[in-house]
Amino acid sequence: MDIENKLTGLKSTDEVVVTFEKIEETTKPTVSFTDVQSTDWYAEAVTYAVENGLFQGTSATTFEPNANMNRAMLVTVLYRMSGEQAKADTAFGDVAHAWYAEAVAWAKTNGIVSGVSATQFAPNQNVTREQMAAILYRYAQYKGQETGNADANLAAFADANTVSSYAVPA
Repeated sequence: MDIENKLTGLKSTDEVVVTFEKIEETTKPTVSFTDVQSTDWYAEAVTYAVENGLFQGTSATTFEPNANMNRAMLVTVLYRMSGEQAKADTAFGDVAHAWYAEAVAWAKTNGIVSGVSATQFAPNQNVTREQMAAILYRYAQYKGQETGNADANLAAFADANTVSSYAVPA
């Protein structure tokens, strides 16, 4: 009893009130990739994307900031941003059991993607500019965001005559 009193300064007749408070973590984990230097113009964006679970990098030590984005990557980022979960079958034969299968299932179920055919998603195909525009447009609609004027004139763009019909509204 004598030792306890010396350590705490309390007496057996003292009243003790205990309160609990959640203390927020003040330091974020350090993101470190050998191919992203702190002086790179995109370093802060890479850190944000990794810390917020949107991207994970291509390995434990590489991010590959200059690599092309494929269709699976884009859909996976949107899936992670949405915070959704999906366990549905995608009906795309080239997606089953892949790391991006749930993301593609979610995107298909919610009308964000429709695939390159009824049975193929082409997950490893680089996403084209018009595919990205269409996917982001449909994602914005899914999230209930304003998507702009669907009747806007594409004539201002040099490649307007090459835009696929599915991408025109986007």
